[in-house]
Amino acid sequence: MMRIARKNCWKVSGIFFLMCCLCSSAAVAEDLNRVTVCYEPAPGTLKDDPHIANSNFFNYIVSEAFVQIGIKVSFDLEHTFKSCLLLAQQGRVDFVSGAYYDQERAKIFDYSDHYYTLTPQIFYTTSHPVSITQVSDLKKYRGCGIYGSSYSHYGLVQNDLDLGPGYESMFNKLLARRCDYFVEELEVVYEMGPKGRSFLDSQAITHADVSGARAPSRYLITRKNSLASQLLPKFNQALIVVINSPKAKELWNRDHNGVVYKK
Repeated sequence: MMRIARKNCWKVSGIFFLMCCLCSSAAVAEDLNRVTVCYEPAPGTLKDDPHIANSNFFNYIVSEAFVQIGIKVSFDLEHTFKSCLLLAQQGRVDFVSGAYYDQERAKIFDYSDHYYTLTPQIFYTTSHPVSITQVSDLKKYRGCGIYGSSYSHYGLVQNDLDLGPGYESMFNKLLARRCDYFVEELEVVYEMGPKGRSFLDSQAITHADVSGARAPSRYLITRKNSLASQLLPKFNQALIVVINSPKAKELWNRDHNGVVYKK
């Protein structure tokens, strides 16, 4: 009788466990019908643009990849990149877009497949050029950067740079000779629109390749072991299709002035 009782007990427990798993899966599916993607828009972006999801290559491929797997997307454009990371870590937003791979960051966040690879550049004033033959030479000069950004692909940490709140601050410091250079990717500057293009066309500023700098890629990231992280495998599959779509190619060519797309 005791054996039968124990057997029935295990049977009931097993059924209860299965029901819990099914209920849990149903809850997860329901919770993942909509996600929030946080990112810091380029200077000049209209934050109240109702068509923000289709306004540039980056927003389009993220939004459309989620649409392909049946997930609605809301964009949070009201925070700096550093604030977006904090919000994601706290579970207040689901994803942060535009992230570079960083070993310390990877301890906290799961990464999607990358969307594209960028072109490292150094920017300096024409009147006061710097001589950089390898990435280690960057530490011989005063560099500027942005809080929360990753510069490991240039062999730099944030303590190596004079940091500010955004691109405007970084540009102004360079022109005021408070720093000798800043490093940024060519595609990122083009994505600033007219402001970025005018900066690239400026006679006062020169930009060049940085020998030895690792070309970074952009990723969508989410807090490790979160519900949102369960979407990444399906998101990655959809991403391949969206990147190769005519719409994505059209937006890339429009925003990047002949810069070749690199996966």
